[in-house]
Order: sequence, then structure tokens, then C-alpha cells
Amino acid sequence: YLVADAAALQGMGSLLTADAVTYFKLTANIDLAGAEWTRINTSETVEDATVVKAIALDGGNYTISNAPEALFSTLYGSVQNLTIDGSKITVARTSAGVLADNAKEATIKNVTVKNITISNPATENNNGYTGGLVGRLYSGSVENVTVAGTLDGRERLGMLVGNLIDGTVKNCSVSGEISGINYYIGGLVGLMTGGSVENCSSSVNVTTASTAYGRIGGLIGQVEAGSISGSNASGSV
Repeated sequence: YLVADAAALQGMGSLLTADAVTYFKLTANIDLAGAEWTRINTSETVEDATVVKAIALDGGNYTISNAPEALFSTLYGSVQNLTIDGSKITVARTSAGVLADNAKEATIKNVTVKNITISNPATENNNGYTGGLVGRLYSGSVENVTVAGTLDGRERLGMLVGNLIDGTVKNCSVSGEISGINYYIGGLVGLMTGGSVENCSSSVNVTTASTAYGRIGGLIGQVEAGSISGSNASGSV
């Protein structure tokens, strides 16, 4: 399917098919300013089982601008060759990101995210997973992605990913400002509980209102498992 305007972009969700991959390609820049946007979900629960409706979105090197929400609630599938510009998201929920709140079995490649703002200050049980790209990456890969913007929230904040659970993050760079309330706050990734980070850089300035917990860092807020190689951070902490 070819996607040329906001209506077609929103309509991708209705075209997804269970247990299959549906292919889309942007053919123009799309401005979502003033649009009512409902996050696309690439899975659904049927009788306590998860039914995956995967997507393959090729941005065609075009730009989606001024999105008021994440493009996806949960992303199964792939997104590539896309720029997301000027997203301004204010929410109060467990996971938040500009591309997707959660990503599972996802491949994200050659994506630029810039001039974005996310505010996710209050979430249930005081938890939160907020990333400039993705809130929580459960599995998959993120490669050749740049993110620049401003984030504020309670905890588990990263300019790329809030919580890296598993998967590979490679050749990515981030810049901007992150302000947190508690802990697990990092320039690139807030909390790393698995997976790998390779050849990435952060120039994000990181601050937290808490002096009791620590667990903040220029690159990663806290590493509990996984591996890091060839990566650096130059922002203030």
C-alpha cells in the first residue's frame, strides 16, 4: 500500500492482517498538525492469546511531522528510511515513545527523530518507560537511528529507549536534554536489562530531582545485563 496523506497513514491499522506482514510505503511528507491521531497497534489479545499483525513501513526518506502521539502502541515488524520531526507528546502512562510505546520483534533502521518533546511525569504505580524512539524494546534491532529532543518523566528515561530488555542497538546517536524525577535515567538508554549496545554516542544532558537513588548516566542509567562496546557519552550528568 502507498501512503500519501494523514488519512492513509492512520488507515494502515485497519489494513493489517493477523499472522502476516502488511507492507506500506510513504510517497510524500505528511504533516499531522491538528490531526486526531490514534496509535496503531500491531497486535491484539484474543482469548488471552496475542495475535500479531505485523507491519513493514518504508518511509521512502519522507518526513512525518508534528505528531501529537506515538505512531504505534506496540510495534511488531519493521520501520525504515523515515524522519519524524516535531512530535510533542504529553501523556501519563506506563510506556511512551515517539515511534512506538513498545517494540517487539521489531527492526528499526535508518530513522531520524528530531525536534521532539515527550512529557510522561505520572504513571501507574510510579513506574514509567519513556524513550525518544521507543519506550520499551523487548526484542529486535535498532540501527542507524538519530534522536534529538527533550524528555521529562519519572524514571526509566532514555533519549533512544527507556528500557532495553533485549535486542541490538547499533550505530545510533542522541542529543538533547533529559530531566527525571527518580532513577534509571540515561542519555541513550534509561535501564538496560539485556541486549547489546554497539558503536553508539550520546551528547544528552541528564538531570534528576532525586539524590537518594542515583542510577543515572551519560550513556546508560543502569546496566543489569547485556553488553556495551565502542560507545561513548559527552553530555553532562
